[in-house]
Amino acid sequence: MSRSNFKAVGVTALVCLSGIAAAARPARAGSCSAAFCTLDMNSKIWINNNTWGSASSPAGWSESITSNTSSSFRVDFHWPTGANNNSVKTYPSAVLGWHWGWHFQNTGLPVQLSAHRSIATSYTYTTSFGSGGVADVAYDCWMHTQSNPLFENPSDEMMIWVNATGGAAPIGGVIATVSIDGATWQLHRGNIGWDVWSFVRVGNSGSGTLNLRDFTDYLSNTWGLSKAKFFTSVEFGSEIFHGAGNVNVTRYTATVN
Repeated sequence: MSRSNFKAVGVTALVCLSGIAAAARPARAGSCSAAFCTLDMNSKIWINNNTWGSASSPAGWSESITSNTSSSFRVDFHWPTGANNNSVKTYPSAVLGWHWGWHFQNTGLPVQLSAHRSIATSYTYTTSFGSGGVADVAYDCWMHTQSNPLFENPSDEMMIWVNATGGAAPIGGVIATVSIDGATWQLHRGNIGWDVWSFVRVGNSGSGTLNLRDFTDYLSNTWGLSKAKFFTSVEFGSEIFHGAGNVNVTRYTATVN
């Protein structure tokens, strides 16, 4: 699969608006198609129809999320091509923990990195991004210097890309290649007002099991990420630049042990 030179801007500060909007329009099950609508997948994880970059899309876009079971969900979308093809339009995702506020309590987060807690997660999914579609499938994890943030911006963002399609690539240049949890990753580092660490898997993966602690340990031991910081959120979904199709997550789990 070819990779072009343009870069995704990542999930930027605009996401804070989606956290406020999501909290205002909760739903319990089924499907929803409004921008920033939410569905509860289970008692700890909720799905956010996070269309934070839609203002840069041509007219005629659409996106819906569906909660299938307590561990599965689906996204159907149409994001037209246009002048801003190289910008992320949306990040529909499953959220455990903080997202500019708290949707659920008692999720196991936040945890201080120094506590060395295991954050186990697994994923199985299929995608259809349409002819010429550009997107990724990725975890987005947040860290703060305080133990119970509300609307404060994070200090660090850690992305783990398990799929890059059509030339999608994260912000920042490659600073290392590393083996973690049985796979090889290229680590990118950028800054959008906070540090963005993006692990991009060498070769797409449709299913897998990860311990997110292994990634934060690597950043702490090798790149100086402070273990005094708090891991506040795990999200899993797809950043879509443009395309039409679906992301069908048939099994997803995330648990703080």
